[in-house]
Amino acid sequence: MDRLRIGLVGYNEFKRVINADEVGLRLLDMDKPAEDSFEWEQGMIRRIIDWIVAQRMSLSEGFKMIDANFDGVVTLSDLSNFLRDTFGVDTNGLRMKIERLFRILDLGKTGSIYMVDFENMFTKAYLKRGPSKSAEPVVDWKQSCLE
Repeated sequence: MDRLRIGLVGYNEFKRVINADEVGLRLLDMDKPAEDSFEWEQGMIRRIIDWIVAQRMSLSEGFKMIDANFDGVVTLSDLSNFLRDTFGVDTNGLRMKIERLFRILDLGKTGSIYMVDFENMFTKAYLKRGPSKSAEPVVDWKQSCLE
């Protein structure tokens, strides 16, 4: 079912496969792997960095802006709402990508992004920051997944 080969299966994809018969699976091209990359996540990290810089905020101030209820942690809901409100991201259509971005940013793999995670991740990304069209990734997503 993991056609994107990313270790995640969305509910709708799961439901489609479970409900498909043999003919339906062939129509869904389940035998052909889908193409995927982390370009969206990399681009979103760049946009967040650019936004923080444009707002003339420190990383800790940027974190506080994303932490909607000011409880000291950024939840998936906080991140989704921030991306929707600040960048106009379709949080329903891009739910899987937002979840993957959240998992990358959750350095401690605790289910929450803490200030230290945010500062560590974005400090690394900020140091690699270059022209927004740079092909060099701002975050080593494979290393983040391994951690």
